Amino acid sequence: MVTVPCRLLEQRPPSVDVHHALAYTAPGIVGIHSALKGGDWLKIPDFGPVG
Repeated sequence: MVTVPCRLLEQRPPSVDVHHALAYTAPGIVGIHSALKGGDWLKIPDFGPVG
């Protein structure tokens, strides 16, 4: 396993960049808000292509 400090020292990009992190995290956050509103359907933001 390569750690974040190693990637920084070697000037390599992180294995999970900000776009991937948003794609993984946003649905969970929106799901929590949906549950708090009684299960209302909410739109998950599109942060652009991941790749």
